[in-house]
Amino acid sequence: MQTGISSPTITYLGTNTLFIEDSRTRIIIDPFFTRCSSPLGLPIMFDTIHPNEKAIENGLKVSNIDSADAILLTHTHYDHALDMPTIAKMTGATVYGTKSAKNVALGGGLPENRFVEIGAGSRFSIGRFEIVTMISKHVPLPFIVSPFIGAGTAIEKPITPPVRASEYSEGGVLCFLMKHPAGKLLIFGSGPLVGYTGDYSADVAVVAVGGLVLKARGYTRRLFKNYLRPANPRKILISHWDDFTKPLEEPLPPITGYNRTMRLFRKFKEQDTPLITLRYNEKYSIFD
Repeated sequence: MQTGISSPTITYLGTNTLFIEDSRTRIIIDPFFTRCSSPLGLPIMFDTIHPNEKAIENGLKVSNIDSADAILLTHTHYDHALDMPTIAKMTGATVYGTKSAKNVALGGGLPENRFVEIGAGSRFSIGRFEIVTMISKHVPLPFIVSPFIGAGTAIEKPITPPVRASEYSEGGVLCFLMKHPAGKLLIFGSGPLVGYTGDYSADVAVVAVGGLVLKARGYTRRLFKNYLRPANPRKILISHWDDFTKPLEEPLPPITGYNRTMRLFRKFKEQDTPLITLRYNEKYSIFD
């Protein structure tokens, strides 16, 4: 870290919702407070969903977020994108995401001039943060689920809720390398990088484990060996570890398979690298 530069902080707000701020700038990653659940335990992909404004207002109030400069979207599954247009309108944020994310934003009533389309190799600045985007491949999900969540498929036209959860196709996955005078933060959206040959080393990496809990030991090992270790982070932060079908309250219940996944992470990480599961609504200094 450069001397004289205050370290940005990160606050975990459930699922993959991350609130990153320094003294000048506020950025939200994948905002989601609605926490959809289906009646009678039916699979969510068969249900219609819409943003829950009361839950969103409560989530923002609890975390003291009354404004934001930007929202960055890793992909457009409902648990990452459903609440994005509403939260952008409530906070005044400009949204950065794929063409699919743009169709979610427009369908949710966000003006087109409040959206910036990004893709592989995009470079842009938000306050002191210089951001580079990379493409990754979503962690493969069970074959019985994949057809309903649009693995690798785009959202081709604006969608206006309420709609079936399956309308929120993946839309491609982005990773973000966020360079700040205090250090470099790597946000893994989901799964391994695709086709990126540049340097993506980082001081700190955030890894979403939502899909990894369903994968075999070999997949997790390869992800660490081939994609996480080359980044050489000195600290790994874990997000998307909670059961996002449950109400947003403390303590959050872990998603099924979380404990097994964390045992594998501890086995495969470098021995002296801290592995920190982000706790709900706790603020962490990223680079300290």
